[in-house]
Amino acid sequence: MIFSSFVGRHAKLVAGTAACAVAATVLGLTSPAVAAPASPVPVLVETGGFTADPVNAITTGWWGHEGAGRTGTSVFSVDGKGSAGSTTSQTLAAQLAKIGPDATVGDLHVAFVVTSADGSAEKPAVSAGETVGQAFTWFDAATLGGSEAGNASSNDYVDALSTETSYNAWFNAGQLTYGFDDNLVAHDATQPGNPVSGAHAIGTSILNTWPTGTNVSMVYYVSTTTNANNEPIVTVGPDGHAETAWMTFTTAGLPSDHSRDPVGSSFPASYDSVRTSAGYVVAGAAVAPTVHISDTWTSGAGTLHASLTNASNVALTNASGTIQFSARAVNATGGAFSAVGSPVAVSATGTASLPISGLTSGQFQEFEATYTPDSAASTTYTSATSGIDQVFAPAATSTVLAVSGTLRYPYHQTFGATVSSGAGTPTGTVTFLDHGVSIGTANLSAGHASLSKGLAIGSHSISARYNGATGFSTSISAARAVTIAKGTPTITPTLSPAASRLSHGQRPRLTVTVRAPGLVATGTLTIVVVAPNRHITTLRIRLSSGKATITLPAVQRGTTKVTIRYSGSSTVAAGTKVFSFRVTR
Repeated sequence: MIFSSFVGRHAKLVAGTAACAVAATVLGLTSPAVAAPASPVPVLVETGGFTADPVNAITTGWWGHEGAGRTGTSVFSVDGKGSAGSTTSQTLAAQLAKIGPDATVGDLHVAFVVTSADGSAEKPAVSAGETVGQAFTWFDAATLGGSEAGNASSNDYVDALSTETSYNAWFNAGQLTYGFDDNLVAHDATQPGNPVSGAHAIGTSILNTWPTGTNVSMVYYVSTTTNANNEPIVTVGPDGHAETAWMTFTTAGLPSDHSRDPVGSSFPASYDSVRTSAGYVVAGAAVAPTVHISDTWTSGAGTLHASLTNASNVALTNASGTIQFSARAVNATGGAFSAVGSPVAVSATGTASLPISGLTSGQFQEFEATYTPDSAASTTYTSATSGIDQVFAPAATSTVLAVSGTLRYPYHQTFGATVSSGAGTPTGTVTFLDHGVSIGTANLSAGHASLSKGLAIGSHSISARYNGATGFSTSISAARAVTIAKGTPTITPTLSPAASRLSHGQRPRLTVTVRAPGLVATGTLTIVVVAPNRHITTLRIRLSSGKATITLPAVQRGTTKVTIRYSGSSTVAAGTKVFSFRVTR
């Protein structure tokens, strides 16, 4: 661990690769920002220096790590232009006077509250002598015109929020020097072993105070004096409320996936393990979302799709409103766009879709999509238009199925498909179906695809569906009925001793083997023995591993006829074998 002192300056936190226990999400906010009644003067965050010019306001960033390179300071600022449109000190003073008669640059301090719907948390009623901790609960040592700066180490620290309890405990303990480890846990850097401190830490980070997605207001309040512990005392305005101005923002945690940075730029590799106290997205700072447009086709039917994301390509779930799709004339690459259909409501996932028709094979049309926010989203987002999607109507295709191979279990059959089109050779995949259910997919090569598959015993209805590709529509073959038969048995009898060695009165042993290609026969055998004197004996035995052995009745001189009937099984067909043998001794 590395620890840093913050005694005598703006309280800051050390952060590391596991900066907080909350989930890190950015801009695809977990809850929409709730704006309190308008602040009397717009409060800003800018970087580089204090200009009090709203043109320099940052609407999305990271405390102490502003800008694309993540190296800029966060400067606490205010709109000093006013209606006069200049940044002179007189105009800034006039702007500050709107906050209250006591508001000056040097006397405006920073506090934080969870955003209220009616502004009561941002401009509370206060009594004489009331401290910032009593009036606002959370505060730090920042002032208007002050700044925060992070660093490039893995235990960066930026901002710590104190409550009156934590501040007084720290002050009464002697204003000890504290640092924070990579989990933003406070440690007493003055004690042996740098022990964890829960009793006297100056405060916690924004993200260890509120989870990502919380709507928070940064409040400027007037204070011209402090109490015995140097905690600011809030100035009471003429109306009995604190003299304040505020900026509402939504907290965001820095993810390890830097492509989702809210400013939409790559986070430097040297900062891979840096964590700050929080990211922020300013409420009411309307920005244009990115509108994406695309199309999909099923056979000859097309659908236009639009989606809304932030600059980091994260889906916007709070960009309510409508999407109007528009098109140029068919086969035109210039000219005006005309509306296609009515505006489509944006879904909760930031998307909208519209079916399109009228294009035939070989034609194209250019489409665009325009987003218009509704009243709920208008304080966050402005209208925006997508790029152009040049939609080509897919060419018609034809698919022909062929089936070859032995239609008997357990042989494999070969299913082939030929896909053709008047617009060229289709590419992509073919899915083979049995009664409409996929049995496998194969890639097309020169317009042909094949699949080797062993079907189950019974009746099947096989078809081939071409799945389409860029420029080619889907198609499906005619279905073909296929019946798979059971395996064919081969029945082999063996006498022991052999017939040539048998004598009258002997009882030979008969071994019967039943085979089927690729299968092990099961089931029963019925053996009918017809002696030379026409006496008939019927025997039954069950196969084991495709074989059975049984003792026959005593043989007589002459010819004996034996009929073996195999019962069959679930996979092997029934069968019969007839043979005779002659005894001469």
